[in-house]
Amino acid sequence: MTALDFVILAVVLLAASSGYRRGFLVGAFALVGGFGGVLLASRVSTQLAGEPLSPALALATVFAGLVGAAVLGSLGARLRPGGRRGSTGLRSSGTTGSSGTRRRSLPDLIDRLLGAVLGAAMMLALAWLTGTAALGFGRSPEVLDAVEKSQVLRRLNADLPPARPVLDALTRVNPFPPVAGTPGDDSRPLPRIGRDPDVRASRASVVRVTGSACGRGMAGSGWVVARGLVVTNAHVVAGESNTRVQVGGTGPLLNAVPVSVDRHNDIAVLRVERLTAPALPLASAAGRNRAAAVLGFPRGGPYTVRAARIQGTRTVLVRGQSGPKFLRRTITIFTGVVRPGNSGGPLVDREGKVVATVFASRVDRKAKSGFAVPNDPVRQAIESAGEPVDPGPCAAVGGG
Repeated sequence: MTALDFVILAVVLLAASSGYRRGFLVGAFALVGGFGGVLLASRVSTQLAGEPLSPALALATVFAGLVGAAVLGSLGARLRPGGRRGSTGLRSSGTTGSSGTRRRSLPDLIDRLLGAVLGAAMMLALAWLTGTAALGFGRSPEVLDAVEKSQVLRRLNADLPPARPVLDALTRVNPFPPVAGTPGDDSRPLPRIGRDPDVRASRASVVRVTGSACGRGMAGSGWVVARGLVVTNAHVVAGESNTRVQVGGTGPLLNAVPVSVDRHNDIAVLRVERLTAPALPLASAAGRNRAAAVLGFPRGGPYTVRAARIQGTRTVLVRGQSGPKFLRRTITIFTGVVRPGNSGGPLVDREGKVVATVFASRVDRKAKSGFAVPNDPVRQAIESAGEPVDPGPCAAVGGG
């Protein structure tokens, strides 16, 4: 066993001891209250601010979680066996050997034992998630080596399902910029386009793009345009210094650095070490009513293919990444289901050629349409790719 294993086991024992003292009802109610408080506060703050959580809003969210845990934890204390008596400082007037006291103490003992189990389980779950996060986003070789050699973490990973989907749900997936403009028609996409051989073969060239910026985890999509080069959105990698890509969402994490960034058109080109995936060809034009498919990793989850249909290329107003100012841009509009995390993914036709690069969805959450960067700005970004460049500050865009 390693030093990390002993630390994990010691913390688990402390959590079990604390859980025994508090009892199951108190621990469970506090857990539900804390989670509910954080969830409610994050939703409200996002609606009020219209942008990723700032440090002040993050502190407010944590405070809401603590308040929720305290409120429901106190309710659990009153509901646990003997809780009302303990809260008033009164003791039972019965003798120690009375049957009534034995009936009251047995539930209390069960509550305490379940509390110990809950405390230990919560700490093991935290170690499980933290270990996966360290492997995915850690940069220190010492930390990565310790996590990989930990026998406790190995056992947890072997006995539990993959932690990556849970982490992807907990981290804030990279948002879309909101778009103002004509939504276009309601042409329905072809649902079977995902079965086309060329579309299915495109998976080998689509990557998940991950990193961290301004204190939050980021996840988006991208596609291979040439050997060692990946195209994604500028807002996917904005503010990052630890960008990595994963071919197909299941391969090894490969280090990536931006070598071309066009913040106006929201395009970035990354140079990726040891990337051998095949490149996707660029289509000549995005014709109206052309069948297409959105490829990528919505919400940072597994690889998906969503049917789409091109509506056309138009000039619209898009809010810039650096603030509330709206900029005039030429973009491709399409019908289809698009979710956060599809940012930077390719929009391909039935021949597996990239028609455009997805960067946003309609502001209306009920709408099934999205927006993409035409190929001309992508070609220009590829031509200008050279030495590593600064990805710029964190994107100040609202969620979509």
